[in-house]
Amino acid sequence: MKYFETYLDLFLHPGWKQFVTDTEEALKGYDYDSCKDYETFLKVKAAREQLLRIVHFEEQLRFTMEQHAIDVEEENKESLH
Repeated sequence: MKYFETYLDLFLHPGWKQFVTDTEEALKGYDYDSCKDYETFLKVKAAREQLLRIVHFEEQLRFTMEQHAIDVEEENKESLH
């Protein structure tokens, strides 16, 4: 499927790996222990969630690809019966 192929091409690019590494480094700067109040906690939490989505994006997409392939395979089996 073209949608997944485009992302797979991106993941092979050295720029993607550099981006993920930089994002992992930025993530280290958002520490819950440094939160002085609830508002700061919420800002750190939101930033961490966004950065973690980036860091785990490739893994999540590959999982989605596998699930899609399983779904298609099951649909094909059902249509044969």
